[in-house]
Amino acid sequence: MEIFSSEKISPHVTRITECTGTHMYLAEGDDKALLIDTGCGVGNLKEYVEQLTKKPLTVVCTHGHMDHAGGADQFHEVYLNSSDWELSLTHCSLENRKAYTQITVGMLHPEIDEKEICSLEFQRTRGGSYKELQSGMKFNLGGITVQALSMKGHTPGSMCMLFCEERSILFGDACNPSVFLFDTEAESVETYRNVLIEFQKNEELYDSIWLSHGPGQDIPKEILEQMIEVCNEVINGMDDKEDFHFFMGGDYKVAHKMLENQMREDGGIANIIYNPQKIVNA
Repeated sequence: MEIFSSEKISPHVTRITECTGTHMYLAEGDDKALLIDTGCGVGNLKEYVEQLTKKPLTVVCTHGHMDHAGGADQFHEVYLNSSDWELSLTHCSLENRKAYTQITVGMLHPEIDEKEICSLEFQRTRGGSYKELQSGMKFNLGGITVQALSMKGHTPGSMCMLFCEERSILFGDACNPSVFLFDTEAESVETYRNVLIEFQKNEELYDSIWLSHGPGQDIPKEILEQMIEVCNEVINGMDDKEDFHFFMGGDYKVAHKMLENQMREDGGIANIIYNPQKIVNA
């Protein structure tokens, strides 16, 4: 089966999609290249990227979850915010990555035989250290600059990546149509709401938003304001409080009723799946 596919989405950026449905982004300037996220570590991502660019490569992970930092061991130097370093060691375990891959590939590619899915090869879990990815850090690739901007909530170290000259930003999992805010490492809904309000000062820097999951099309800028509204609804007990069962295990609540594709039933573009025990700060 085909592990990776790719498409050029701007003059300097290529979107790479893993068979799990996770998107990674390759930014290429005149002098250097930057790979954002490493997927689940299924197949040989390094070899695939080397077919797309011959320029010196820097690697960053937007956060420490298994579908974003799972393939980090293939690369010598990888940047990740230190708040997620410990998380990556446990969340990116081989057992977790295999289970996630088998479920997601089975859902996205029902035509593929289960035996073939189980035979997929995985990279080792990264045991070495990361380099610190700080908010505000810039990567000058020659003709294009990519800047890391903190948006914690989904994880404590979650980062967005701003493509400065192209006026585009990768929100990744930090803010999307169904933000997962229920894991043990996730911040409270109140903390996340405050982070989003602070992040609004960056809205003048970008015109389009890219994500790490889903079809990959641009998301309207209004998602940030709508997400703040959803947070306020949850905090004030005015949301739908729909039951949600996560496919990897666990029962939580979703703020607004969703369709099977996890988009809102009422047409809104922002939603939160949350732990009812972590709504407001103690």
